[in-house]
Amino acid sequence: MQKLAVLSMHTSPLAQPGIGDGGGMNVYVREASIALEEAGISSTIFTRRIDSRTPTVTTIGKGIKVVQIEAGSSSLRKEDLFSVVDEFKNGVEDFLVNEDHHDALFANYWLSGAAAHGLKHSLRLPLLTTFHTLARVKGISVDENFEYEYRSKIESEVIGCSDVILSNSSFEMEQLITKYDADPSRIEIVPPGVDHSIFKPSSKKEARAQLNLSADPILLFVGRIQPLKGADLAVLTLSELSHEDAHLVLVGGSSGPEGPREEKRIRQMVDELGLTQRVTFIEPQKHEKLVNWYQAADVVIMPSKSESFGLVALEASATGVPVVASSVGGLQTIIEHDLSGYLIDDRDPLSYASYVSKIIDDSNLILIDTRSFQEYSKGHITNAVNLDLFSFHWIDTSQDGISSFNEQFTKIFSRIGISEGKNVVFYDNVSGMLAARGVWLLEYFSHNNVSMLDGGFTKWKNEGRTRDTIPTANKPTNFTAKPNPKVLAGFEYVLDNLDKITILDARSKEEFDGKLVRAARGGHIPNSTNIDYTENISNDGTLKNNDELSKLYQMSKDTEIVTYCQGAYRAANTFLALRMIGFTNVKVYLGSWGEWGNKPELPVE
Repeated sequence: MQKLAVLSMHTSPLAQPGIGDGGGMNVYVREASIALEEAGISSTIFTRRIDSRTPTVTTIGKGIKVVQIEAGSSSLRKEDLFSVVDEFKNGVEDFLVNEDHHDALFANYWLSGAAAHGLKHSLRLPLLTTFHTLARVKGISVDENFEYEYRSKIESEVIGCSDVILSNSSFEMEQLITKYDADPSRIEIVPPGVDHSIFKPSSKKEARAQLNLSADPILLFVGRIQPLKGADLAVLTLSELSHEDAHLVLVGGSSGPEGPREEKRIRQMVDELGLTQRVTFIEPQKHEKLVNWYQAADVVIMPSKSESFGLVALEASATGVPVVASSVGGLQTIIEHDLSGYLIDDRDPLSYASYVSKIIDDSNLILIDTRSFQEYSKGHITNAVNLDLFSFHWIDTSQDGISSFNEQFTKIFSRIGISEGKNVVFYDNVSGMLAARGVWLLEYFSHNNVSMLDGGFTKWKNEGRTRDTIPTANKPTNFTAKPNPKVLAGFEYVLDNLDKITILDARSKEEFDGKLVRAARGGHIPNSTNIDYTENISNDGTLKNNDELSKLYQMSKDTEIVTYCQGAYRAANTFLALRMIGFTNVKVYLGSWGEWGNKPELPVE
């Protein structure tokens, strides 16, 4: 196949999404044609003329023709378009018989399908069809029965006539089979996509600066304003939030016969609820500007009554923004509940508000990449800041040394934006020593809302989660350090308690035995037991489960344990492993062998 005749009768790829009938469908038609062009398949797109000012034939992409067919007046309502299907079909046919050969027809939506049905037989061309929405699905949840009967009948006929039916998901495929008796062998699942050169994560701070937005929580609704899309529920959700500083931004214009009335109703609702200062209406945006609104948002809300796919959810996910959406149609295939967002089964604004609040509260999250800046720059978790913890060895645990250590890390943690109430997550490539060092450090400074991302960046990447290469910086804070001596040991404490504590050496056996020397002297601290910290980690990079760790550390939970290694990194990993399985009296020897092995006055075995 080299050339497609693409039919998009009621919505034009030239139209601005969010205006009139322009939405996800015209974006799909345009972007799919451009993608096919890049794959070596050219297209001619046929749409109904709605603007007399534009030429009959224009181009998009690298030469894709868009042909506007005269079929009824430009002001014809969508529900009346079926009356001009034959006129549209005849116009397309006239063009095709006088143009270069086309290999197949590609119909979008039932109206285009009705026209293509006749063209398939008159031109003897194979027919590919994608419906975007289906009457027998849409009619269940939306009161638009004006078209239901004849539309449903025509859809059934087009399905029976199509050589290939393109379904956006397995969910839609099931609907085609169960509600239209479609032949499964003629259905191909081809999910829509987004342009990742446009829709990609970026700095929320920079996006808000471009849009002149404050740092307050922002809910974003993107879509046409009509009853189907549920913009009213988005407003009611805002009214139920306990976050009184939250704002709702509605990006889109009224659409369809009910659109103007619905927009007027929603604006009135905003006034009556006293939300005038917290709700902003923004006209439809081109993709290059729309992405800024996604990047600026804390959460995208999609309370649609029906969605065959839900391109907005995919665009939001591509920019790294969580989505709270109704559990309908294709949204169920885009959003993974409790992972990339939340799916709501009812239309209760309290339900939406509870999940939106959860996301806003999670915005207090500080994600810290502890790897080298070189690794971080090649790819990191979206919105993570870099703190190369391996650069901060500390081998002076004298009283003055500990004071300097406390002062240094107070400045470091202030610089990366940690403060009381922030939830901090450290990660490295696996559940390794660098992330563990970060967790231990904050526990030492009495910051309890801290954890390690199990499996680290490797697991994150392997699961296909969002990543970025653009560095992130948080607003500096005044971190308050409250040192907790119960989790830190210096050389004097270890020396004074050699016979009273259990000492765990987290280094390799070669280092423990003195065969690998990484200080002035080799060996280990007297009375130490060697358990290499790598024993804490599974083959997939996650920490071993509690049963496995308990078999590794078979000692009384009442035992006081001090862990050490070369620089208190591996020791921190063992510290976390022990805490996971119920050990409460555990310290990390901060100076570790880097200090002990270089002090000739200290005993060595």
